[in-house]
Amino acid sequence: MRKWIFLLGVLAMSSPAALAAAPTTQPVIIKLADAVALPKLLSSGREATMTDKLNPPRGPLYFGELDLYDDTDEDPVNTVPIIATKNQDAWSALPLAADGLPNPGWKFVGAGPTKKEIWAGLDTVIGDPGPVFLLAHSMDGGETFSLQSIKKPVTRCEFFDFAMNADGHGRATVSLDKATNGKGPGLYHFDTTDGGKSWNAARYEPDAIERADPVPDDEQPDNAATGSRTSWRGHSNNSSDLKMIISHHANRAGARRPASERGRSGSSVINHGSQSSAND
Repeated sequence: MRKWIFLLGVLAMSSPAALAAAPTTQPVIIKLADAVALPKLLSSGREATMTDKLNPPRGPLYFGELDLYDDTDEDPVNTVPIIATKNQDAWSALPLAADGLPNPGWKFVGAGPTKKEIWAGLDTVIGDPGPVFLLAHSMDGGETFSLQSIKKPVTRCEFFDFAMNADGHGRATVSLDKATNGKGPGLYHFDTTDGGKSWNAARYEPDAIERADPVPDDEQPDNAATGSRTSWRGHSNNSSDLKMIISHHANRAGARRPASERGRSGSSVINHGSQSSAND
């Protein structure tokens, strides 16, 4: 039976060099042409949420997730990342999954440095962190993606940031909130000088700042005018991105939350072909 997932094998160490290399897997290639009609994926209580959108020359490209909910929790209990396209009202999506990376979700999506180039990062977004994070890279505007996993310094690390310059110098960064297994809190940068073909071993940047905790729903103020409660917001450097996702539920206080980026601009929830947005 044909599978619509990619499987990543056992992590392999690169051969010794003057500068130690990061433990990575060999890239796996996936094709957008293998996408299937989205309604086929919306079964057993799953909902599709689009969290990021790019506009490569081929046309709009969406990055999102298939979230599974139980009957008692507004947060998903399982998620699968997807890459999707839309032709009028017809959605097609390519679901992804990976060994060693439980419940992965998009943590970064961006275009560049070249015209048809796309970079994206995935990490666990539900439950305990996984031992690796994943980089997705396209050079043809999203028609194909090369997928490669990089082992974290310690499992507790979480994907934090990504940058790539036109000269091929870049970094993928994970963060660690407290000392774990001999690794100090701070940022761990995986550097590349060849456009992501290889990655150096993590470079440590200490951090002594203790970050604030997010405010839970039960501590949010009630909105007297609407009788509803602000449930959750995203964080962005772009003020236009500071919006809430409104699910297909009419009651905001009970709105279901996508697993990866909470409150991303323009996101929409799709449930068995229906769609709602913040403008509904």
